[in-house]
Amino acid sequence: MSEFIKITQANESIKNSLDLSYAIKLDALNALFAASRGDERGRGFSVAVSELVGFSKFFDQTTADLSSRIERNLIAYSELVRYEHRYRLFVRGCSLAGDNEQITRWHAEADRRFSRAQRDHRLTKKHFLLSVRNTLKQCLQSKIISLRAKIESSYSEGGSEYQEFLQRIEDNFEQIMKTLKSIEKQFALQANG
Repeated sequence: MSEFIKITQANESIKNSLDLSYAIKLDALNALFAASRGDERGRGFSVAVSELVGFSKFFDQTTADLSSRIERNLIAYSELVRYEHRYRLFVRGCSLAGDNEQITRWHAEADRRFSRAQRDHRLTKKHFLLSVRNTLKQCLQSKIISLRAKIESSYSEGGSEYQEFLQRIEDNFEQIMKTLKSIEKQFALQANG
């Protein structure tokens, strides 16, 4: 599969994760609203759900960062492809032109530019991969918070009302984590390959 397609698919997956984050925020706000009508025992639940709302806001920023990094990855790859094409044409032209001091200097400059484009592309992939891994860790922490909220809801009056929200939140976290793990695996293979 082409690198362009992989990068585009990763970008679409990140956008889908952002949609799931909005759903988490909405469910968390609904659960928070429902908890505000509850008893004193619902306070622990309210605190945990408030943390989920905070995570969702933070995840929005993190996702914007991932989108920015994937865009830089695409730009770096486009630049690499452009330099690779020019480099091949230049090498072919040099072989036809023969040995000339000016051509040798141009050839050395073309080598440097091509090497720099390769290095830039590798670095942007590594930075993106690091961001994906950090986001995955944040999701895991937030999933733990959602599980804590689930436990707190069992002690609250009307806790069964919260379970529906919390189950959707948990399912959305699972989907986000699955998506991020898939992206991580794909880019880790590329970084090693």
